[in-house]
Amino acid sequence: MKAVFRHMVFIVAGLLAACDTGLVAPDNLLDPVAIRSYDDEDVVVLADATPGDGVVWLTYLTNDNYYHFKLIDNEGNEIWTVHTDMQYLSNIRSAYVQKVIFEEDGLVTVFFNNGRFRYNLSGEEVLREEEFFQLPYTIVDVRNIIVGAQGGYVLIGAVSIAGMRALAVGFDREGNELFTRIFSVTANGRHAYTGAQVLEDGTCLLAGSYTSPVAALMNAFFVTRIAPDGAELFTQVHSTTEFHGAPANTWYPGRDLIKTGHDNYLFAIDGWGSKPFQRLVQFDAMGNETADQQVIEFRSETRSYGLPPFIGSVIAGRPDGSIVGVLNSNQWFLPGAQGIATAPYMPPHYANLYQFSLSDHTLNAADFNRLYSNYLSAAVRLSNGNVMIAGTILSLGADMKIIIAIL
Repeated sequence: MKAVFRHMVFIVAGLLAACDTGLVAPDNLLDPVAIRSYDDEDVVVLADATPGDGVVWLTYLTNDNYYHFKLIDNEGNEIWTVHTDMQYLSNIRSAYVQKVIFEEDGLVTVFFNNGRFRYNLSGEEVLREEEFFQLPYTIVDVRNIIVGAQGGYVLIGAVSIAGMRALAVGFDREGNELFTRIFSVTANGRHAYTGAQVLEDGTCLLAGSYTSPVAALMNAFFVTRIAPDGAELFTQVHSTTEFHGAPANTWYPGRDLIKTGHDNYLFAIDGWGSKPFQRLVQFDAMGNETADQQVIEFRSETRSYGLPPFIGSVIAGRPDGSIVGVLNSNQWFLPGAQGIATAPYMPPHYANLYQFSLSDHTLNAADFNRLYSNYLSAAVRLSNGNVMIAGTILSLGADMKIIIAIL
């Protein structure tokens, strides 16, 4: 284990940028409690940030293609850093960190390459099951894993069958398969589930987007609710307008499904190709849309939206009901739930940070930093109600550093 306690506190005014003059002035857009970076060496990309009780688990990749974990508190103070032997292998479809989960027994579960690795909050590995579950199909893209009924797990994503079909697989605590369900709306469409929420009655709400050659459903999203045993309760299909879905040979757009209020859920879907925006859609537990679809456009005075654009929405809800989200420019991809950029940041990458009000549709947006290439790959609600955004920045144009901002 390697502990690193050094960090730098950046001057906020030097990092935040002015906004497009067509938007509301962003003076109070972030109102950050702190902005910090960390001195870890050979950082390539931050894969994800996972909030727990008073802490946040950061998962990042280094130049030797190994994953490392960093635990910080809600103020961004580093507690410890652990270097692992989990190696990302691009030629093995499942060889990536698929999910990190804080569980009720006080341990943290890391899913990697179909295995389950468990850690305590001191950073010590206490259990290793390298073949925890077996996927029912050969070509499966795991996009998310959540804790389901009776403490088991529900894995969602896509499976390669006559194209790509949305997939949900249930496992118990011992890794035994409980159910497998494949979902598609049209015979020739390409489907994937990317967001999931467990409801109070133990059922699961799944959301995903898809493309189809059917004119009315060329770009759409769908919501499915399944019982604890995997039985399909319903599937609701909704079309979107002026939205380009991902082409057949790419990762699927859309990642985050969050609860924003009583019986109200928000799902973010990314544009593709020449469409530089995210679409925010809202629906209830029955899959019915509850508000007009909203478009969040990449807005910057000096930056263009790169091709291909960002895949893997990062959004988080604030206590005032607003949404914090990110659009990035110019990306490559790492497989898994993240769909994130890899180094080097050439051509330059820039993150566009926004805050959107669900009540009056007010939009504030600004570049996160205009001096150095940066990429924000996580936005999470902390246990104290604050929001943390996290990613990497090309510090002084030379070294990649993990950076976080607490709002």
